[in-house]
Amino acid sequence: MKYLKKFGKFTEAAAAPATKPAPSTTPAPTVDPGTKPERRDRPTPVRRDRPAAEPDPQAKLKKAKVQDVIENFLTISREEGFNFKKYFPKA
Repeated sequence: MKYLKKFGKFTEAAAAPATKPAPSTTPAPTVDPGTKPERRDRPTPVRRDRPAAEPDPQAKLKKAKVQDVIENFLTISREEGFNFKKYFPKA
């Protein structure tokens, strides 16, 4: 029975002419084009206040002098029997 009452109310509402509500006279809220949105409370995952991680002291390379590099190259080439004379022209 209650379904018939609901159906009756539905048909009455459908038969009645629909009236639109009167338009509001208040102006719409405006936003200035130069305003920034509010910041979030949650911080970003990228932390800009902390510096990057420093490498371990073991990972830092020792600065080699030119003389050390030349001596190391000559000792290795002598051990392997490398011949330098073929690369220098005879004067």
